[in-house]
Formats: sequence, C-alpha cells, structure tokens
Amino acid sequence: MTTEGRLLGDRYRLSQPIGRGRGGFIWIAQDQRVHRTVAAKPVALPQGGTATDTELEIAVQRARDAARLKHQCAVTVYDVLVEGDGIWLIMEYVPSRTMADFLAGHGKLAAQDTVTLGAQLAAALAAAAELGITHRAVEPANVLLADDGGVQITDFGVGALHHDPAFRAPEVIAGGTATAASDVFSLGATLYFAVRGATPFGPLGTDPGPDLGSAAHADTTAPTDAATLLPRLLADMLATNPMERPSMGSCWEALTAIAEGRQPTPRAVPPQPHQSSVNEAESSAAATAAPRQGTASPPAQPHPTTPIRTRPAPPPAPAPQPIAATSSVAAQHTPDWHHQPMPPMMNAAGTGHPGDAARATTPASQNRTAMRALLAIAVLAAAMVGILFTELLLV
Repeated sequence: MTTEGRLLGDRYRLSQPIGRGRGGFIWIAQDQRVHRTVAAKPVALPQGGTATDTELEIAVQRARDAARLKHQCAVTVYDVLVEGDGIWLIMEYVPSRTMADFLAGHGKLAAQDTVTLGAQLAAALAAAAELGITHRAVEPANVLLADDGGVQITDFGVGALHHDPAFRAPEVIAGGTATAASDVFSLGATLYFAVRGATPFGPLGTDPGPDLGSAAHADTTAPTDAATLLPRLLADMLATNPMERPSMGSCWEALTAIAEGRQPTPRAVPPQPHQSSVNEAESSAAATAAPRQGTASPPAQPHPTTPIRTRPAPPPAPAPQPIAATSSVAAQHTPDWHHQPMPPMMNAAGTGHPGDAARATTPASQNRTAMRALLAIAVLAAAMVGILFTELLLV
C-alpha cells in the first residue's frame, strides 16, 4: 500500500502526492542517502493489473537504459526499484504539468510555439537515438511543461505498456517493433495534436489520415513562417512507410530552423536500419497496404491557440567547436597546449625581464663599442696634450 511516509528501497521516503499517472499517484520523495528531493512514480502495469515476469524484466531494463540519457530536455532517471506492488521509477523532480493537461485546459498552440516545443523534444529524442534508446511512447501525456518554461519528455521505454494508439506508428500497431522511426511518427502526431487540436488519424480506425492542408505540398520558396513550413515537416514525419520519414536529428534541425524563421535544409534520405526482422518488414508492409479507414469527426468548437513560454531548444548532444579550414593538416588538429601562453624568456644569467634576451650582444655591436672607446681615449689624449702645450707657453 502506498501511503505518506512509506520508504521505498530502504532509501526514498514518500512525502506527498503531486499528481496521478497511469500507474497510480506520483509522489515527491526524499532521497535519504544524498538528501535530494526526487519524484517517485509507479510504472503502469498492463491492463488487468498484472504483468508477466518477462514484461517486468523488459520494463526494468528499459528504465535502466533510460537512466543512461542525460539531457536537459529529458527527465533524468536516478533509480529503478522492483517493489512488492510493481516497479517504481525514481526521477528528477520537475515542477510542471503535462502537455495533455495544458491542452485540455487552454486549447491548441500557435504554430510558432509548437515548433519551439517540438525542437526541444526532438533534441532529447535525437540524443536518445544516438545512445540506441527508443522512447516507444511519445505523446502529450509524457511531455512535461515545466514551470520555468522548459520542456522535458519522460517515461522512456516504460510508457509503451499504455501508449495511446492515436499516437502510435502504423508499423507498431501492426505488431512491429518500435524503432527510432516510430518515435519520429509519434512526435509528429504529438505536434499535430498540439497545433490542430486533434490526432492525425483520430482514435484507432476512425480517420484515413491527417489533414495537413495545401501547405504540405506548397512551393519550397514560400515564406519561412511556421504556419507554412510546419505542415510540410509533419507530412514527412507522419509518412506511413517508416523508411520515408526523416531521422530524429533531421527533425530537430528542421524544427530549429523553422523556429528561427529560416527555411529548413532539404533532408537527406534517412539511413537504413542496422537490423530488421522478417516480422518487422511484414508488419511495415501490412501497415502500408492497409491504412486506417474511416473519417474523423472534427471538434465541434475548436479551442483558440494559446501561447506558452519555452526556452530555446538545445542541441541533441554537445558538438565540438568548428576548426577553420586551412591548407595545413597540422593546423586543423592544433593541440590545446599550442594556445597556452609561452613561458617568459630568460637572459644568460637566468634572470631578468622577458625581453632582455632580445638585447643579447653580437660581433657588430662589439665593434661599435670598441670604436667608441678608442674615440674617447683619443679625445682625452688630445685634451691632455693641449693642456701641457699651454702650460709650456706660460712658462
């Protein structure tokens, strides 16, 4: 039983509930070992409230995989616990509300806000893809809108047990394995929902496809406003064939460009997956050949668009600083120490001002010094001869 004061894993003391997820109440907790405030969230079990040992093992492994991801737009997973009543995630505490709750209370987002939010999510998902981590459940319920204006995604891997079919890729619905390409589809569906107020295919089996309008196929020389460019990008992300979708990194680049008022760079053909089973290929083919049927019922009274306050999207991963191109290969790989200040130069005695060495003696300077000395002696001798001659005259 989950109550206030309960100790999870002999370490995390539950303090107070802060919300409710599919698995139950989410709690603020105190990490007794490092004295840190965290969020403790029970993982939702499959329908019926029970899970097989295999399902639990997979969920725990996916949660531990998610703990490898460190990105400011992804909620950090600190620990995964298997308790008597199921699986608990110990995560970063983020004062926030879900995107689903925000849209339910405030309506749709403007296109500009949608691309800004989408760029943040794509940055985290692209970083996860670089680590081989698939989210499997990108949807508004798993997007957090932080009180400080940040956007973070949560529930990597474990949310797949209850992923809303309206945001699920066709090949996954057909029984295929979730991939980075299916995350691209789910992100596209999430952004479509944000800007349109409805899911692109509606509830499962009710809509033949998204209504992206004529802007999805407009001339690429059109103005660079978000309302014009976003539908084109969503059309690519929501492609039925996963091989026709852009990579998550390309989505981040395009969303960032649109958010900054630039024309996105034409995307390259996404790379082929490293491995694909026969079942996945058959599932993809089946999903392509048999799209969802039916017609969607638009909302009776659409909500007005609502602005949100978000931070600029960070890159998926830290990138090295560019090095200016030169004709010298060595110049392109200049080590860091090359830019350190040189030690002060010393004179022959090992001491003195750093510039003293520049004034070292040479043969030419020695000749000039000798000539000056001889001239001084000659002048002095002439003066003495003159004095003696004068004294002789007086005598």
